[in-house]
Amino acid sequence: MTARTATALALTLFATPVMAGESLCGWSDADRVLAALAGAFAGDLSVQVEAETVSTTKTFADDRATLSPDGDLSDAFLGNLVRDPVALTLGAPVYDVDAVDDLLWTAEAEWIADAVSLTPCGPEDLPQLSGSFVGGEGFAGQVTLIPYFTDKVVMVFEVDYSGDWGLSEITGTALLTPAP
Repeated sequence: MTARTATALALTLFATPVMAGESLCGWSDADRVLAALAGAFAGDLSVQVEAETVSTTKTFADDRATLSPDGDLSDAFLGNLVRDPVALTLGAPVYDVDAVDDLLWTAEAEWIADAVSLTPCGPEDLPQLSGSFVGGEGFAGQVTLIPYFTDKVVMVFEVDYSGDWGLSEITGTALLTPAP
């Protein structure tokens, strides 16, 4: 192999775009969506807590989540708050593009929008898997998975937690990718 051939081969290999997962725009069949997404995921999770006396945001590196073929979501962070997996179902979209942008801004995770910006549609045209959970007295919330691609899933959860201190609102966002 000549130096010129080796250089051309190297340029071809490195110039070839990395194949991304398949877009889920327009998917509406729950079984198909769950079959495409079932598995283990990992990603950084940004959590924002807002209460009368506190306002803070924290990032948790390497959050782990598993979605079963039946739609049961187990998440490491949520698992500390809710013992059982959350049953997700496919329904009408919960979030449109403005709502997703607001949540990403709230949780200081605007970088997620950049990571999914190549999607050919907005969240309102993507399947959204959602489920509600209760973690004890005064603790309730909802988690939603918005799969922009089979390998880029935005997880959003919103929790209300009330107690003697008043009401705390907790917002979490993560970009989940297949776990290594």
